[in-house]
Amino acid sequence: MLKIASLAASFIASSAIAQNAQPAADMPEPDAPPVIEPLAQNWTIRIEPYVGYIGPSGDLRLPSSTTRGGEIKLDSLNLDSPRLLPIGRIQAHRGKWRFGFNGLGFDASDRGAVQTGPGQIGAVGFAAGDRLASDLSYQTFDILASYRVIEHISDTNDQGKARVNVGIDVIAGLRFHQADIEVRSLRPSPLTAGTPLLASANEVFAEPVVGARLDLNIFEQFGMEVESLVGGFGFGDRSSVSFSIDAGFVYRPTPPIGIKVGYRLLAFDLIDGDGADEFNWAGSVAGLYFGAQFSF
Repeated sequence: MLKIASLAASFIASSAIAQNAQPAADMPEPDAPPVIEPLAQNWTIRIEPYVGYIGPSGDLRLPSSTTRGGEIKLDSLNLDSPRLLPIGRIQAHRGKWRFGFNGLGFDASDRGAVQTGPGQIGAVGFAAGDRLASDLSYQTFDILASYRVIEHISDTNDQGKARVNVGIDVIAGLRFHQADIEVRSLRPSPLTAGTPLLASANEVFAEPVVGARLDLNIFEQFGMEVESLVGGFGFGDRSSVSFSIDAGFVYRPTPPIGIKVGYRLLAFDLIDGDGADEFNWAGSVAGLYFGAQFSF
């Protein structure tokens, strides 16, 4: 009996051990550390209002309903005087991408000039001593997208600011030109009926542009920005080509606010039509600008 009882006790004990023992695969795993998803990069918006002291230049030919007119320089029409005008830029930046819109507008009205020699602008002929009155309105704006291809960030100083940050972007986009020009003869002497006294043109051009931009920042406080674009488009007897360079220096007393001064040159050759009907302005608008940057 003792032997049977001993065997029964051994069987019961081994059964209990087997029931309590679980395979390693059935054991609960320890809690895994929580996965922290990186925050999505936010957009940075920069608004840049400037005031430019800019003047136009170049040679102008206006369309004629009679014989083809000659070229006349803007300075002989007193249209080349620089003046204060608005310049603006808006940029949206995220990661390596940047999208921007910038433009400027020039306007000069009722500019009189006495001619030193004979000539013809459009269908309007003039002699030495004749007075011409002119209006010029010119606007241009760019729609751009850029991508950063090179970036170097140096070590930081005691305040945690990078000593030097250099970036190079490639740029592509569209450029638009709008030119509205009118020249009137103010000859006092009696004229033959039907003598043309007005020459004018209102033209719009669009062209693709490509280029590059260099950004240099020192201690996130002082910066230099250089951007250059070239573009062109032609179809039939209508074409436009342009080149621009914009170089500016920035001082940021606080990261969201900057003060900027720079120089902008936009050179172009705008052509529409052929023969007597040709419009052509081969010239530029250029000058200094100053203003502010606001980032948020």
